[in-house]
Amino acid sequence: MRNLAILLSPESAARVRALAAFPEVRADHVTLAARVPDGEFDPDWIPGRADVGARVLLHAVGLCRDDRIQALRVEIAGSSRRTWDGGTLHVTVSKLAGVESVESNALLARSAEAPLALDLDGVVEWVDYEEGPETGLPA
Repeated sequence: MRNLAILLSPESAARVRALAAFPEVRADHVTLAARVPDGEFDPDWIPGRADVGARVLLHAVGLCRDDRIQALRVEIAGSSRRTWDGGTLHVTVSKLAGVESVESNALLARSAEAPLALDLDGVVEWVDYEEGPETGLPA
C-alpha cells in the first residue's frame, strides 16, 4: 500500500516548522490519498490534476490548534477539499507526544481557525505506507 502526498520543499517545511507550538514537529507533507492499493490511482486525487512528480503551489489559509495538536488548512488550485475522501487538505504542524497526526482531521472539522496567508510548495509523490501510528504519512 502507498500514500499519495505532496512532500513540502525544504524551504516550505522550514516555514511551517517555524509555527510549531508543540514538541513533536511534523510539518512535512499534505496527504492526498492514504493506504492506496498498489496500481490504484485517480488523477482527481491531485487538485488541479497535476502529475505525480510535479511541483505544486499550496497556500496555507488557516491555522487550527487545540491543547494537543496544530494544523494548517491549505488550498491547492483554489480548493481545500481532499477529493480522495472529502476531508480537508492540511499540514499537521506539531503535536504532543502520543498524539496521532490523524487527529488533525478532526481538529480541522470542529475548530475555528486563525486566518493565515503563507505560500508553500512541494512535489507530488507516492510514499510507501507501513502500518503504525507515525509511519507512512498517516495524516
